[in-house]
Amino acid sequence: MKKILFICRVDLKNPVRGTPLRIYNILRQIKKRHDLLICAEGIEDELMDQFISYPKLGGSKKIKFFLNLVKARNIDIVLTATEVGIKLPIILKFFSNVKIAIDLHGLYAEERYFKGTIGWVKKFFYEQMVKFYLRFHDLIFVVSGKLKDYYKNINSNIVVIYGGYNPEEFNTPHLSSLTSGEELKEGKNSVFTIGYMGNTRNYQGLDFMLEAASQIKQKNLFPFR
Repeated sequence: MKKILFICRVDLKNPVRGTPLRIYNILRQIKKRHDLLICAEGIEDELMDQFISYPKLGGSKKIKFFLNLVKARNIDIVLTATEVGIKLPIILKFFSNVKIAIDLHGLYAEERYFKGTIGWVKKFFYEQMVKFYLRFHDLIFVVSGKLKDYYKNINSNIVVIYGGYNPEEFNTPHLSSLTSGEELKEGKNSVFTIGYMGNTRNYQGLDFMLEAASQIKQKNLFPFR
């Protein structure tokens, strides 16, 4: 059992969007096996006994607060989520030698660029900054194999955690076991299931998934739902 401190300036009270829901579900799973302390702006009553409010401090005062917290609670691992606040755990690691981990859900700079809140130059420098900081992390959680491949040359300690579905609920063989679509057409395997987790904005790629599903149906390649 490890003593884990989760730090993220996010409100997890009544989470409804994809990212807060994923974070909340991961924390619930961590709680089952480890001693968890959550520092956020809000939390559900279920995890309230592991909760302390995110401090309204800045600069050196905030760093000192968390360093004292790590020392007082004998924290083994500091965990954060998303690229926002990515620097703080690194500073804590430098001064306390604590292990640090991060949960990544996508490409934040790409999302901001798509929304028009930053330009191409700022997007480029933000991406390089994130890649640089990730080199210091002891463990990185990501939502997909594609994101793991994107960062594989930055840090080798990457683990994929799917937060939207349970593979055991689907009676479908792994893709690597399929040699051709003919096996599915002949009934040798069960119906293929296509799923999606995310919002409907263009950068998420939902349109590509729907186009692929449309082609499969038109050509009658194999049964799917």
